[in-house]
Order: sequence, then structure tokens, then C-alpha cells
Amino acid sequence: MKALAALLLVVSSGDYDRLDTPVSVTLKLADVGLTAGQAGKALFLLVERGAEKAEPVPAQWDGDGGRLVFVLPGKTPKGATRTFELQVKTTEQVPAVATAKVTEAKCVDVALDGKPILRYNHGVVAQFPDKPSKYDRACYFHPLWAPCGETITGDYHPDHAHHRGLWFAWVKADAGPIKANFWEIQEGRGKFVNKALTPASGPVFAGFAAENDLISGEKAILKETLIARAYAAPTSPRLVDLAVRHEATGDDVVLGKMHYGGLGFRGRDEWNEKGAIVDVLTSEGRTRKDANATKAKWIDFTGRLGAEGWGGILAIEHPANPRYPNGVRVHPSMAFFSTTLVQPDAYTIKKGEPLILRYRLAIHDGKPDKALAERLAADFAAPPIVTLRREQ
Repeated sequence: MKALAALLLVVSSGDYDRLDTPVSVTLKLADVGLTAGQAGKALFLLVERGAEKAEPVPAQWDGDGGRLVFVLPGKTPKGATRTFELQVKTTEQVPAVATAKVTEAKCVDVALDGKPILRYNHGVVAQFPDKPSKYDRACYFHPLWAPCGETITGDYHPDHAHHRGLWFAWVKADAGPIKANFWEIQEGRGKFVNKALTPASGPVFAGFAAENDLISGEKAILKETLIARAYAAPTSPRLVDLAVRHEATGDDVVLGKMHYGGLGFRGRDEWNEKGAIVDVLTSEGRTRKDANATKAKWIDFTGRLGAEGWGGILAIEHPANPRYPNGVRVHPSMAFFSTTLVQPDAYTIKKGEPLILRYRLAIHDGKPDKALAERLAADFAAPPIVTLRREQ
């Protein structure tokens, strides 16, 4: 049988300078002689053509999207083209630089080179160890760690105990006669129940896919699919992609007009103390003083970490999100922000037409950096284009 000619990946940087940019390309496993069952034990390597002493670039199969994922290494100027040969080797164990481990505490810990990035609590995290609380909740992120090792999220803060690290929820979610509130869970009109969780580890990314039911009363009115991917990019910010899918299970679900909801973030407790300084910047140049109730393609929310450090989170919206760019809620005194599509008006999730929202998070040291934010936003909105071709 004649061997297949080399499969080449041609990467075009497009209109932007790139630096260690996550990219992906749709790939049929049959084109590289693999089945779905073999992909988990396959080592994918990219060898750059025309580059002297170039180290092979690891790639990773993403079964959820049927795509091959890798980080375009180093600097690539705008308008440039780089060509890589794909090599596939079978192995008993694919090296995992990025890891996702499910623990007995019903959470999944994601780390890079052994250093923690995030924890997703798919099980209920109790407010008190010895008794139930109306604030007990599952299906949220906490803690998130900056590269320096300090945590940036807070949980169960007494002023708003329903603010839980980083989370997704809606304040007003009406399905027929059901009037749910998945944000203020203390009202007892909404809860989150995890139904399945699949972790993923590898040389390029780690994360998970979670299937959750959003229940009001005894009925699940929304089915949530959450996919998280943390990349092993060598640059300082920890890049995490989130894709959230909310699907109506029966009646259409009307998300009522509200100035907050959707993606929520609560900063570490020290950022809420009297006199604490929080530095905020949005894509439109707004700060904490004037960002509230404005539209933003991205928002960077930072504060002091330890005695002399600084860090926080940059949240970037994808242009495919409905009503992009969406509104932000920035609290004047609490370390809290939300980005939501229901600031201008209600939004209906119709049966058979799920709502899909995508974000890229950059968890970073230092204060807001507009140039960095714009570069990362361009990488997310208009990533390098990868095409496949057989060598002639």
C-alpha cells in the first residue's frame, strides 16, 4: 500500500502580529490513519519547514470539536505564512503538560506544569461544614490563580454570599409558569446540578466538558454545556477559553432585562476592604468610575496581590456572541463585574435554538495593559488561518 504524502499545515497570520497564539484546524482522523479510539494514544507533532533547529511543536486532538489544537510558537508578524509538517506517532502515554484532575471533593483542578490555574466545582460547595445553607451551590469556578500563585477570586463574601468566584447564571429566567432565578440562589428558585463531567489533559491544553441541569422547582428548564480549555502557552497570561451553551428543555426561556447576569466575577476578599484599590479598564477606555452600563469587547479587572504584587483577569467576548459587544456591570465598591446580553432588553432562548456564548479569559499578573488586551482580543476574534494540504 502506497504511503500517504506528508500532510502540511499552512498557517497565515492575517492582519495581526502574533505571539504564542492558540490555533486550531478541522482534521479528519482518517487523513492521518487514525480512528477515534486511537486518537487518545497518538502523539501529534508539527515540524516547521524552513526553520533552523526548530523544536517540534506539540499538537492535541480535541474530540469535542473534531479539531487539532496547537500554540503557534513565538513571534509571527502580520501577513506572514508558516508551514508545518504533521507527524503522528503512537504511544502508550501522551505527555501532559496541562492537566485536569477530578478530586474526591467533586471538583476538577486544572494546572500547567504543576502550577494551578483554576478549579471548577461541579459538586456542591457548602457554606458551612455542619449544616445546609440556602447559599450552597455547585457548578462554578473558584479559585482562579494568577501566574504569581496568588488567588484572584472570592467566595461566600458576607455582603453578597451568592457571588461565587466566576460563574454563569441568569437573574430572570421564565419558562411558561416557572419564574426562575439562578443568580440569587438564596431565593430558592434555581439550582445547578451536574450530570456529567469529562476531563481532558495533554501537551497543549487541559480542561473539561460539563453537562449541567438548571433546575427551578423540580424541573430542569435549561440544559447547560460548559467547555473549558486552558492552554499551555509560554507567555505570562494564563489563557482559558470558555464556551457555554444554554438549551431550553421544554418551554422557551425568556431571560428578563437586567443590568447584570450571564458571566459574573467576584474578586478576592482583600479587594473588597475599605480603601482597597481596584484597577479596571475596558476596550472603550472606560475605568471603574465610568464603565458601568456601557458596552465592552473586553474588560480587565485587577487588584493588589500580596504585599507588592498586582494581577487580575481579562475577559474577552467573542464577536459571534449575540448582541456583541455586550454590556458590563461594574460595581462601584464591591470587587465585582458581570458581562451580560440582557442589559438593553430581554432575550428568548427558543426551543431548538440554544444560546451559545464564548469567552477567552487571560488570568495575569500586573495592571491592565491595553496593548496586550487588544492583541489577545484579535487572536480570539480573528485567529490565524490554518489550511491543510498534501505535499506534492
